[in-house]
Amino acid sequence: MSQKIGSQSVLTHDVTVVIPAYNEARRLPSLLAEFQSLLDSEPRLSLVIVDDGSELEHFQAIEAIVAGQVSAGRKMSLVRLLHNSGKGAALAKGFELAQTPFVGFIDADGSVPATEFMRLVCCLTQDPLVDAVLASRVKMLGIKVERKLLRHLMGRVFATAVSVLFDIAVYDSQCGCKIFRREAVMPLLPLIQSKGWLWDTQLMILLYVRGKNLIEVPVRWSEVPGSKVSLLWDPLRMLGELLLFRRHLLSPRQTDTRST
Repeated sequence: MSQKIGSQSVLTHDVTVVIPAYNEARRLPSLLAEFQSLLDSEPRLSLVIVDDGSELEHFQAIEAIVAGQVSAGRKMSLVRLLHNSGKGAALAKGFELAQTPFVGFIDADGSVPATEFMRLVCCLTQDPLVDAVLASRVKMLGIKVERKLLRHLMGRVFATAVSVLFDIAVYDSQCGCKIFRREAVMPLLPLIQSKGWLWDTQLMILLYVRGKNLIEVPVRWSEVPGSKVSLLWDPLRMLGELLLFRRHLLSPRQTDTRST
């Protein structure tokens, strides 16, 4: 498969990208504009935007953009949850709606460029032994990562906690860009406990403990103002969820299930 992205089709399989959105009328349009050219050159690519009970003005703004894209023949759809239920709930809905062999997601803020998502897709579809590709915010030559120091430190602490608690050598468990083989993840969705920020982290953990093959790929990432994550309360809440999830996985019933 060619690595050339943006000018001609590189996809040999159908791919769905889910974008969870809550009050994202200001940030999401830029990301959708990035995907516009990709949708024109990639007939196998489709977008599902799941609005997580946004305020009406935000929903209507995105609805108008999507309507214009659909009228232009692009494979883009918008689904609305009636109540704000959390990022995880929005992702679960989008994954359930996706019927393609590959399904992933990207955060609505546009911190990861659309072309980087496509690069992850190519890494997954090229290797039949890989079940998931996770974006990773690693500063290295050729990869530009712009992130405030405090958020970087908090992210490193939490990613280290995930690695230690679940014995997973993952560098960045929280980056909002991941792509999966649908057949590998769909049976696991009912086992995810979180409806919020930890949804994709718990999915990653479930894949790992069941022996699936996961890889991380460094991506360009730029922090975009307007984050809804509280640096005080959300990390504490997520750590509590993480500990409960670990206890759940270590319960005798779950251990027996993994060994069969």
